[in-house]
Formats: sequence, C-alpha cells, structure tokens
Amino acid sequence: TSSPSNPTHPTCYLLPLHPTHPTCYLLPLQSHMRIFAKELTIFQHSCNPVLADTRLEHLNLGDYEVSGVEPLHDFKGHMSNLLEELTFHVVGKAHEDLAAIKKSVLGKSTLRCVDYRKAAILVSQAFRKADVHVDADIQMLVDTAVEICEIMYSQDNMRTQRNILRLHNITFLHGRLCVTLLSNPKSISQRKMFGTYFHSLMCHSAQLYRIINLRSLNAEHQERTFNQLNSISQQTSNRHPQHVIDNAIIRIQAEKGVNGLMRDVTRAQESEVSKLASTWQHPGNTTFTSAYIDSHSLLFQAHLERICDFLLPGHGVWWKHTETGIEFLDGPGEENKHYEGPSLQHYRSCKMEDISQELINTGKMSERQHHTSSFKSMEVWL
Repeated sequence: TSSPSNPTHPTCYLLPLHPTHPTCYLLPLQSHMRIFAKELTIFQHSCNPVLADTRLEHLNLGDYEVSGVEPLHDFKGHMSNLLEELTFHVVGKAHEDLAAIKKSVLGKSTLRCVDYRKAAILVSQAFRKADVHVDADIQMLVDTAVEICEIMYSQDNMRTQRNILRLHNITFLHGRLCVTLLSNPKSISQRKMFGTYFHSLMCHSAQLYRIINLRSLNAEHQERTFNQLNSISQQTSNRHPQHVIDNAIIRIQAEKGVNGLMRDVTRAQESEVSKLASTWQHPGNTTFTSAYIDSHSLLFQAHLERICDFLLPGHGVWWKHTETGIEFLDGPGEENKHYEGPSLQHYRSCKMEDISQELINTGKMSERQHHTSSFKSMEVWL
C-alpha cells in the first residue's frame, strides 16, 4: 500500500495533504479497520455452528463484495454539508436565493434525498441568472454536484462508457474544487466536510459505476416501506408482539390498494425531479487547461491512472488536444461508446479487485509500449 503522503495513491489524490489534517490518517485507519472487520467476520462465521466448517465459496459468497458507496446516503450527506457551507461563500442576490431555496425545499422536519436533489438543481439554476454574480468555481462546484447525482440516479441503460468517463472526470473536478474552496469550512468541521460522504463519492463512485448501475444500490423504496410499517405499528397496533406483524402487513396492503387510487410517491418524486432537470443546462465536455495540468501535475497524473483504459485508444477517441490544453469527449453530445474500447464490465463476471488490477496492467502495458500523451508543456506517461 502506498504511503498516505503519496499524492498518487487513489484514495489520497483528492484530499488535503497537510499532516495535521484528519484525512491524512485515513489510510492507517483503513488498514486497522480492514483487519478488524476481517477478524469480526471470521468470528461471526465461526459462532454459527451450522456454518463453522463451511467455506464462503461453498455458499456462493466467495466473490462477495461490500459496496464502497451508498448513493442515497452519501449524496444526501455531502449535499447537506455543501449547501450549509456555501452560505458563507456567496453574497448579495446569490446569498438571498440560496437562503430562499433552503427554506422552501429543505425547511421540513423530515428530509429525503429527493429534496437535496431538487435543491441542487435549483441552486445551480439560481446561480446562473443574469442578475446573480458568483465565482466561476462556485458555479462549477454546484454543477458537478448536480451531474454526479444525475448519473448516480440514471437508469441501467444509461451506464455507458461515456458516462463512466464523465463520472470519473466530474468527481475529480468536484473533489478538487471542494478542497480548494472549502478547505477551511466555517459552519462545519473539516472532518465532517471531508468525511465518509465526501470520500465515498469522490473515490469510489466512479470505480463502482464501472461494474454496476449505482441506482441499483439505492434502498430508498425499501426504507420508505420500513418507515411506513414502523409508523403503522406505532399508531394502530396493541403493541403485543404476536399481533404487530399481521396488523402491519394487512394495513399496508390496504393502504396501497384502496380503490387503486393511492398515488405512487416514488414516481411522483422522480417526475418532479425530472421536470426540474429537463430545464437544467448541461455543461459541455470536460476540459483541463495546460496551466491547470502544470500546477496539479501529480494529482492529474493520479487521475489519468484511474482512466488509463480510456486514454489507450489514442487521440480523437475519448480525448483530444485543444489550443488551451486537453478536452475529454464525455459531454452529452458525444458518442456513448467506441469500438476501440474500453469494454463495459458487469458485477456478475467482474469484481472491483479485477478492475483495479486491469487498470494497473493497462498502465504497465502502456509504459512498455512507450505510449505517451503530450499535453503542451508537459508529458504524461500512461
């Protein structure tokens, strides 16, 4: 494992590298937690007398993996932190609009992820108004958050090579903007701002999106059903254990089937977000200027190592030179796939470990073949 101070390590390249920053202890903590989790799993497995002598492979769990990101909770948590902190970074009309949106959309006792999705779109649209003046980096920070959410909640047929590349690029940009603009948060602690939510979205979401549609990991509907069962049991049961389950099941079925008129809450919420998103103007292709590449050479190199399979097909496929730097062909108007690759993987036949190893092998193969990409004033080895 690379040192935590090594900026090219995939879990470090987005984070501040000051030795007093809490995230600098992330890797040592991860190694200890990994050992603890392994021992705990072994302990739980051995405590079951039926499974004590059974290997995980015999239970068809040999390739079982725990997701590194929970799209529902991670986006909700990160967007909550982001909107809370943005209040201290915008002034004038932008500050007034942000406060109004937070009051109208988020001024409820119970907040769901759909509320934060709507708030992100509304804030992005508000900052683009002619009479609102915000810094370009602030606008890009909000825009990338909207795109991250859009891809994570997209349908399975939208999981294409272009969107995988897009998610890699916008999480990199969003992470760097957070570190640059919000490195010293005023409303929350650094640990909360750059904690689990931030780390999961910036470091794991794009990698996991290579093998599974992230929407499949959302338990939003199941959690809503559980909350409904909980509410029914508290309000209508006699609290006797033998009666709780039957009462809850009968009542929830009755509520869902009364004359077939009960509104599908999930579809209504998705429709509302879709209508808002249809009026939102998508940014174009992701671009990096030569000046940005020069000033963030190690970070940019680490980013390229995570997408080296998209660079290997060569100039003009997924990226191209421009007068100011490099442009990735990942915008809405570009092709979703190219026969030059890379191929689309699936979790049924591929693990995250396989993806990581494949990227390492691709990088080594590129070095042996002396494939280089010249970005104006610097040369990046794949």
